[in-house]
Amino acid sequence: MKILHIARWCSARVYKQVIAQQCAGWDVTLMAGQTPHVDLHSMVDKQIGWCSPDALLSVVNSFDVVVFHTTLSTHDDVIPLAHFLSKTINAHTRFIWDCHDFKAYEDDSTALEASAFHAITTPSQGMAKHFENATCIYSKVPESLWPEHSVQFVDAVVFEGTMGNGEAWADYSALESRLGRPVFFYPSGGSVAGHEHCRLMQRLPYRALLSALTGYTAGYAGASREDVTIHDCVTNKFWEYIAAGLHVITYNSDEMTELNNAGWSKLNATMESELSKMEEAYNGYI
Repeated sequence: MKILHIARWCSARVYKQVIAQQCAGWDVTLMAGQTPHVDLHSMVDKQIGWCSPDALLSVVNSFDVVVFHTTLSTHDDVIPLAHFLSKTINAHTRFIWDCHDFKAYEDDSTALEASAFHAITTPSQGMAKHFENATCIYSKVPESLWPEHSVQFVDAVVFEGTMGNGEAWADYSALESRLGRPVFFYPSGGSVAGHEHCRLMQRLPYRALLSALTGYTAGYAGASREDVTIHDCVTNKFWEYIAAGLHVITYNSDEMTELNNAGWSKLNATMESELSKMEEAYNGYI
């Protein structure tokens, strides 16, 4: 089975899947647009450059499975591309939509967008419920990326993720006072506006970030404020805290709280443990 992953914005979730599949011996190729995670990009063995839609017509037909990854910022580029290509693909080629972030509509646009794909995968159960017959593939960390756990700890909470984009769900300015414990923030994304008085740490490459997380006693994966509830959680940071050996604090997020109560060992907390679900989606058994 030859697999092509297409990602206009190559988030860590893309690399987690590609690296796990590659380490398992799958024939996997990545076509990436923007590649913010240079350290992870260098670990991918087979890559092709970003192609125009017309050039892609001949490329996709040489693969058995094509996985289209979408984020909120790339959704409106990638979905039309998939629909364009779906009109000319070979009968044996399966299109998979890996939806990183759900884009809500008030009409039936979601069903129309999904019509170009044979299967849909999402990073959480909550997000999967927005689609018919979608499969949750958690964004766990591949075993090859798990850091060595630190023997020295700061008795404090760590948070890694998006901050300061003006939305209530990203406003963590009062988190430390609510928890009553020091919180050290490793921001992702562009802005940290409104968080100038927080303990902001240096932005780190992905693997260095995982190593840095091991130096804390707990990771925060809950809602930002008391008036915010996380319904469609992505769960990325939850699995990264697990890989770093941290106790995880969740709040106002039913799915992450359920995950937190489940108990995880390395055997079932790596991305390799999700490969069977990927294979079922790719082969059409779901």
